[in-house]
Amino acid sequence: TYTAIYADSGHGKTTSMIMFAGNLIMNGYNVYWSDHEGAKKHVIQPLYEYVQEKLPVPEYIQDVMKRFYITDDTYDIVDIKRTARMLNSNGNLDAVFVDYIQNVDNGIYTQDTDIVKNTSKELNKLKSELDCVVVVGSQVTLKGADRRSGWALFPSDNDWRDSGQIKQDADYILSVFRPSKIEGLLEQDEQTGQVYSKDSNGNRIHKNSVFMRPVKVRGVHKFKQEHLVHNYYGLDFNVG
Repeated sequence: TYTAIYADSGHGKTTSMIMFAGNLIMNGYNVYWSDHEGAKKHVIQPLYEYVQEKLPVPEYIQDVMKRFYITDDTYDIVDIKRTARMLNSNGNLDAVFVDYIQNVDNGIYTQDTDIVKNTSKELNKLKSELDCVVVVGSQVTLKGADRRSGWALFPSDNDWRDSGQIKQDADYILSVFRPSKIEGLLEQDEQTGQVYSKDSNGNRIHKNSVFMRPVKVRGVHKFKQEHLVHNYYGLDFNVG
């Protein structure tokens, strides 16, 4: 499958991808992560903490982490494909993660739209060629100021420019939103001083709430959303 996760900066795109990658390696799958944000250590450490928290037997964490391979020097789509094929030939590839797609270089195209279009096409072909999962992160490319305010800033299809090819290629598209990043969606209790985020109905919720909305599932548009909380070890489903 090909999954695209998009969000505004700081809303939880990479954190969501880390959660998915962690669940894969804990279930015996091998993950290749191509980092394009220059933050390799900000992927490995949160992933380690997430896996350590979730593993039934934490002592196995070193063995589990061996299933995760990350690069921060595979700048071009050609490099990503070469690395994926190398790992696959050694029997060490089940999933390819790219964070994020707008930062992938392309030696042929110079326009952003063409670069993203070609990269998505190539990753979709790689998915079929290697029979692997592909997960890409993508930035929302329409400025928040142009999308009103409050919960209207939860990214939708219309906020995602240069994404036509991704929408065509992806089997799943997820939109991620963190209310605490939006002015007007934080509230402090006058008596306790505790800070809360606010849901779409104005109700108080955990300050570190993150919402994930499936926009597309195999061609069908979906809008039911999941409520997660960003704990000290990463994202987890809200149980309160």
